[in-house]
Amino acid sequence: MIFYFRSFLLFAFFSSLPLFASEEFSILAGVEKKVFRPGEKFTFTLMVIGKNDFWSAPKLSLKNLNQIKAPEKIVRTEILDRPRMVIRYLYKLEALSEGMAKVGEITFSQEGRVYFTSPIVLKVSSQFVQKDVGPSLFFQLKATSYSPFVREVFSLRARLGLSEGVRLLEENYFFPNVRGLQRLKNLPYITCYEVLDNRIYKIIEYQDFVLGKIAQSIDLDKFRLECKVVLPKKEKKDTFDKVFGEDDFFQDDFFTRSPLSEAFGGVEKKLMLSASPIQVKISPLPSPLPNTFSKAVGNFTMESFLTPKVVSQGEFVTQIITIKGDGDLSEVNLQSFAPVMGKVQSYQENQWIRVFELVYVAEEKGFFQPPPVTFVYFDPQEKKYKKLVRSNDRAEVR
Repeated sequence: MIFYFRSFLLFAFFSSLPLFASEEFSILAGVEKKVFRPGEKFTFTLMVIGKNDFWSAPKLSLKNLNQIKAPEKIVRTEILDRPRMVIRYLYKLEALSEGMAKVGEITFSQEGRVYFTSPIVLKVSSQFVQKDVGPSLFFQLKATSYSPFVREVFSLRARLGLSEGVRLLEENYFFPNVRGLQRLKNLPYITCYEVLDNRIYKIIEYQDFVLGKIAQSIDLDKFRLECKVVLPKKEKKDTFDKVFGEDDFFQDDFFTRSPLSEAFGGVEKKLMLSASPIQVKISPLPSPLPNTFSKAVGNFTMESFLTPKVVSQGEFVTQIITIKGDGDLSEVNLQSFAPVMGKVQSYQENQWIRVFELVYVAEEKGFFQPPPVTFVYFDPQEKKYKKLVRSNDRAEVR
């Protein structure tokens, strides 16, 4: 079990690696529901994420809708991939007659680039009444590879989505303890904004690098997230309570009132969320395994050099071998004719790195050339075993 705790005031600072495109600007648009009554007033949110604040509120193209007043503009700086200006324009709209309604495509042109939102189609009806859905959260699990090989590293991402207005105070993320599944590394938060079902959500990701150590099919259904959130104040029950349940115990002032929740102008709740299960099949490596197989699965490179380059007869020469790649190197074996001193593997710039030191004695004058070093690994993309050999390092012996 890994425990993470960050206050809302600090979690943005540790966020990194955004999901949205690496453009200078992103724009999103959303509403709270899809069906409105004739004459019902609601808020349409337009969000612009950029490097500065010089945007003027765009004019909306409306069908069967009326804009009541000029939009309210809210500007805030957030840390996503870097400090970003997040600008919200809140438009107060009114649904007119029964039928279809639409907010047309919104286009920005900035610094020679064009950014746009997709149209949002709504329904105006007095027959079907959709209640205010209120704040919402979701917690889901995704895998980048559903059929990795044994000892192949794959990625699992648990995603927490917070609708507009919901504030995260604490969280406790539970990674399941599954036989034959080893958690190698957990990356810091990934944050971005997404539009799902016409609603804008802030997405927080927990990315895990996982190693399947035995061939098996695994149902991953034990990912849980215990969190404390501040919800906007409400006057009546909404579908949030229908989904997560409304317990009188948690309505007590001890749980719903605190200086922090009052400062945010909302109600504090503790929730236990669970991810929908997914199945991951760990496939066995092809037979026969080479005798010199290093137990590494992925794509790798190998570099080496001797130090020092010039030695006296009888002195030690060290060959430094560095293996880099996208797979786990913790159990790598090298085929060599000298004592191997393996350093602890590290993870840098999206790849695993392991450094080995092979120690030799320069016994004769002239040039010393160590025996070839062989590294055999399995390439999961090409589904075959590959060999890397280093045999051209030399040192002068005087």
